[in-house]
Amino acid sequence: MKGVRNRSSRRLMKIFDTIKNDNESDQISDGITANSTSASSVSNSYLESLSKNDDDKLSTMNQDEKSIINQNSYLESLSKNDDDKLSTMNQDEKSIINQIGSIFVSQLPVLCLILSLAIFFGKKFEGWCTATSIYYCWTTLATVGYGDYSPQSQPMRLFAVFFIPFSVAIAGEMIGRIATIFANREEARAEQRFLARELTMQDLIVMDTDNSGEVSFNEFLTFMLVTMQKVEQDTVDELKVVFTGLNLDGSGTIKKDDLILAVKKRKEQKLGNRTARK
Repeated sequence: MKGVRNRSSRRLMKIFDTIKNDNESDQISDGITANSTSASSVSNSYLESLSKNDDDKLSTMNQDEKSIINQNSYLESLSKNDDDKLSTMNQDEKSIINQIGSIFVSQLPVLCLILSLAIFFGKKFEGWCTATSIYYCWTTLATVGYGDYSPQSQPMRLFAVFFIPFSVAIAGEMIGRIATIFANREEARAEQRFLARELTMQDLIVMDTDNSGEVSFNEFLTFMLVTMQKVEQDTVDELKVVFTGLNLDGSGTIKKDDLILAVKKRKEQKLGNRTARK
C-alpha cells in the first residue's frame, strides 16, 4: 500500500515538474518573443532614423549644390558682363585709333608739303642739313619755338612769315579733330548713362508742360532732346509756333483741310492788300 502511494506521489511530482517546466518554457518563449519584438522595433526605429538622417543629408547636399550652381551662374554672368564691357572698351579703343589714323592719313599730303618746303628753304637760304630742317619744321608745327634754330637770311624770314601761320593752323586743326573724337566718345557715354538712369518725380513735373498730370509722347520727346542737348528749347518753341500756324482748324493735327484753309487765307490776304492799295 505504501509502495502504491509512493509511486502515485512520484507520478504527481513528475506531472507537476512537467507543468512547471512547460510554464517556464512558455515564459521564456514569451520573453524571447517580447525581446525579439522590442529588438525589431528598436531596429526599425534605428533604420528609420538613419533613413531620415540620410534624407536630411541629401536635402542639405541638394541645397548646397543649388547654392553652388547659383553662385557659379552669378559668377558666369559677372564674367560675361566683364567680357562684354572689355569687348566694348576694346572696340572703342580700336575705333579711336582708326579715327586718329584716318586724320593723319588725310593730312599726310599737307604735312609732306610743309616738310618738303622747310627742307628746301632751310638748305637753300640757311645752309641747314636735312635733319636740322626737319627739326625746325616740327618745332614750328608744335609751336614750341626753342629759338636754337631761327631764320637769319632775308628770304628765309620772308618764307617764315607764311610758313609759321600755315603750319600752326594745320597742326591746330589736327589736334582739334583728335580732341573732338574723345569729346564725342565722352558725350556718347554721358547720353547712355542718362538714358539708363531712372526717371524721378521731378522729371515728370518738368515734362508735364501743360500741367495735365500726365506726360505725353511729345512732352517726353521734347524733354529728352533738350536735356540731352540735341536741340535748343528756342528751336522747339519756334517749331511749335510753325505747327500752330499750320493747324488752322485747331484739331491738333495737320490735315488736307488745313492746307486748303491756308491757301484760302493767303488769297484773302492778297485781295485785302489789293483793296487797301486802291
